[in-house]
Amino acid sequence: MEHLGDATILRFTGVGLRYINDFAGIDIYNVIQRFMETGLESFSEANRVVRWNFVQEETLIGVNIGNALPSRDNQNELGSVIDIDLQERCEPTVETEKVIVLADRLHDLNKAILFGQLLPEDFVSRFGPTYQH
Repeated sequence: MEHLGDATILRFTGVGLRYINDFAGIDIYNVIQRFMETGLESFSEANRVVRWNFVQEETLIGVNIGNALPSRDNQNELGSVIDIDLQERCEPTVETEKVIVLADRLHDLNKAILFGQLLPEDFVSRFGPTYQH
């Protein structure tokens, strides 16, 4: 964000934010029971990665959930990853303020997806978050 006002930027045509959350030693499929309830065709206990792509208003959203993967910090321990990719185009602009407002909106959308739709509140509270949806 510190380089948004650089003179080398000719114009902005969109904003993309990506959040990757690593959960060492946690079976995320067990935490997020909605996979079993919704009957997603791509979900099974044997699959290590489930991916959704969808559009919400003008935002392209990709959600990747990986389970039973080697942990980033300890390759002998299995863990999980939730990767949320948010992309939105905007009218070509050089106004940094407009881009920051859009980035803030995408950040709020990420929180709503992660804390409000994917992870149950009792699970999130174990980590002592400083904010929730």
